[in-house]
Amino acid sequence: MKHNLLFVVFVAMILMSACKNEPKNAMTLPVKPVLENTPETVVRQWQGWVDKSQFDNAAYLSTPRAQQWIAQISSIFGTDTTATTNFKSIKCRVSDTTAMCYCIITEEKEVFEDSFLLVQRNNQWLIDISEEQSQPQDNEVLQNLLKASEAKK
Repeated sequence: MKHNLLFVVFVAMILMSACKNEPKNAMTLPVKPVLENTPETVVRQWQGWVDKSQFDNAAYLSTPRAQQWIAQISSIFGTDTTATTNFKSIKCRVSDTTAMCYCIITEEKEVFEDSFLLVQRNNQWLIDISEEQSQPQDNEVLQNLLKASEAKK
C-alpha cells in the first residue's frame, strides 16, 4: 500500500493532539504571501501551513475541492497540532495549466513518496485534491486512524 503524505500528516496530528478546538467557519487570506508562484513553492508553502494546522492559510492556495477537504480535516483534527514534513526532493511536471509534483519526504524518521496535483487559475498555482481523496469519511485508512485516536482518549 502506497504511503500517502496526507495520511502521514493525519497520524502525526492524531499522535500530537490531546483535544480538538472548534473549527473556524470562514477561511481567510493567509498571514504570509507565497514568495514565488511556482508549483514547487506552492507545494512547500501549502504543506507547511497544513503541518502547522493553519488550515485557513492553506485554503488560500487550494481549489474549491481542496478547500472542502481542508474544512473536513480541520473539523476532525482541530488547530492545536503541528507536524513537520521535510522534502528531500520535489520534481514537478507542468503541462499548460496543470502540474504534478512528485516528492520524497521524511517525517518522523520515515521516508515516503507522495505527489501533489496542482492547477493554475487566474495565474496562481493551487493545490487540488482528487475526487478519491476529497472524501475522508470514505477512506478506510483515515477511519482506522480516527478509531485509534478515539481509543486513546
